[in-house]
Amino acid sequence: MSWKKLWMRTGPFRVVQSASSRFLFDSGAITGCSFSTTRQFYPIGLSEMDDFLRPQGFHEINLDDSCHEIVYGKELNPKLVMRVYTGIVGQSSRNSGQDAIRVALFKNGQWCRGSAKVLRIPTWQVNLQKRIDDISKTKDCQQCGSPMVERVNRQDKRKFLGCSAFPRCKYTEELLQSKNVG
Repeated sequence: MSWKKLWMRTGPFRVVQSASSRFLFDSGAITGCSFSTTRQFYPIGLSEMDDFLRPQGFHEINLDDSCHEIVYGKELNPKLVMRVYTGIVGQSSRNSGQDAIRVALFKNGQWCRGSAKVLRIPTWQVNLQKRIDDISKTKDCQQCGSPMVERVNRQDKRKFLGCSAFPRCKYTEELLQSKNVG
């Protein structure tokens, strides 16, 4: 959250702004409220997540006691496993703002690639499917067999594929339709 001072006829007000709303405070009390909600939180239940992931070959996996949320896994090949960290504890999702759904790729039990988070909003299934498809298309390094990841050259801002085992493996490939970034 960011704090800003807003001067009005009656004196200074503080504006608290988050991604979804704006509040005007006067001496600690809310004096006005305007919502410009662009993302509406959607509580996802375990059965809804299960109905979405199981037909795609995912199954619930048990991790150590430090992971309190429900995690699904899918073997892509004998060395690669995709995991979906659901943000669901028990039968329902955490409250708004308490984490998002994440997709990660593991090689031999070690994290090697993740995707952008998936917010728990009404379009979560479409967004999660995009992340799953992106991770599923991962290409293997020709030198060491680790997954390749998209990277950006610092000098010319061109995108390329680099081995996720960098700096141990320095194998790279040029992207055919490389576009400059920002």
